[in-house]
Amino acid sequence: MEQLPRGRHRIARADVVESQRRRLLAGVTRALVEEGFARLTVEDVVTHAGVSRKTFYEYFESREACLLAAYDAASEELWRTGEEAAGAAEGWAARVGAVLTAVASHLAADPERAHLFTREARVAGPEVAARQRADAERAAALLRAGRREHPAAKDLPAATELTLVENLAALVGANVLSGVAEMLPGLVPQLAEYLLEPYLGAEGAKAAAAAIAPPAQPGEIAAAPHRISPAA
Repeated sequence: MEQLPRGRHRIARADVVESQRRRLLAGVTRALVEEGFARLTVEDVVTHAGVSRKTFYEYFESREACLLAAYDAASEELWRTGEEAAGAAEGWAARVGAVLTAVASHLAADPERAHLFTREARVAGPEVAARQRADAERAAALLRAGRREHPAAKDLPAATELTLVENLAALVGANVLSGVAEMLPGLVPQLAEYLLEPYLGAEGAKAAAAAIAPPAQPGEIAAAPHRISPAA
């Protein structure tokens, strides 16, 4: 995080405000990783942000409000990354693979912010939990498009997509909380195959995943996804 000069300076007020806000969002994210939400205090946030308690309360009324703002900023950036990747891919399976690859790389590059998408952030309160649920439903819509391109999948249970996404989120979160977020890009082939199998079948999903995802890196997955039968 950039440190503003002390005392008198010529930095525009708008730039000061933006810098302080960024520092607070980064500070609450770092505090979440180090303390967990149950032990997280405003003092932890301002210590990591390098600002005063007075400055904190100029922007946020509570640690929950600050964490929610950090989640919103991280979520918006993650969605932009995924949507850009999807826009450059042709075909539904390729879009799924492109989004997975982009999101995994994004989270691996910033493992502290990745904690905002785990159950550790969800315990901050119902608003963060609701945001995570909305993001899961939004991701499920991308998968649901596969029913149009693959008619054999049209009879899948209505909850299939949301269940797939929530299982995937739990798996990714397990890797983040285990401190191995950097392994996520190497897991893309497995994750892609898992998401595609209900639509393409086992062999089709394996072939599609091999075509759209990078080779797996050495290491073990922190938790295996739950398989979903088309008849579930």
